[in-house]
Amino acid sequence: MRNEKNRDTLIEIIKENTIVSDIIKEFPMELMYSDEYFISLLFYMGLITIKDNYFGSYRLHIPNYSIRTIFWEYLDKLTRDSSPDINIDTRRLKEAIQNMAMTGDLDSFIEYVSQNAFSKLSNNDLQRFDEKYIKILLLSYFFQSNVYVTMSEFETSDGYTDIFLQRNPNLPEVKYEWVLELKYLKAGDEKGLPKAKKEALEQLQRYIQAYRLSGRPDLKTAAIVFVGKNYYEIIENQKS
Repeated sequence: MRNEKNRDTLIEIIKENTIVSDIIKEFPMELMYSDEYFISLLFYMGLITIKDNYFGSYRLHIPNYSIRTIFWEYLDKLTRDSSPDINIDTRRLKEAIQNMAMTGDLDSFIEYVSQNAFSKLSNNDLQRFDEKYIKILLLSYFFQSNVYVTMSEFETSDGYTDIFLQRNPNLPEVKYEWVLELKYLKAGDEKGLPKAKKEALEQLQRYIQAYRLSGRPDLKTAAIVFVGKNYYEIIENQKS
């Protein structure tokens, strides 16, 4: 990433999973990294692909899970590089994810990420801090472990989950899968906390009644509401 505009473009693609652009058929080698040609370069590298036509341009998206993990790894690296205070202890992180899988303990994972990553974000990262940015950062941390196949925007018959953690097929001993719904409020907007929690729990309730997720004793669900970068609340959904 040779300039800030390219980095912002890449983060937009990761957050939205799509971008609208023309595709330039040819360009000189000395200009291939300029922002004018950057999206076309990603296309020719196979990192994004055509989804459909859009008013004479193309709607492009991330083609598959493998490429999406490349983007998550990049975002994790970019965040750490821009925020030198972030120092992820991979062993502790993996232990926290294992606790989610075997004992249903979500608190230790969220507490670890909040204290060791979110609270130490740089001012530049804070400008991007929103619900989608939180989600892709969490996805990159879940990807540090092989316990789960991590899915963003998992489709149910009643909407799309923020994060669905499906047990790794090679690890049938994993006791719990998870659906997580995320909400974000800016620091100082605590008055909106009750409404955000209510909305998140209502969404979770709809998801767990949908086909593929209903009647699953091994499925745990939780809403996580972040306020600024230093405060959060976890509300585990009680299945009805």
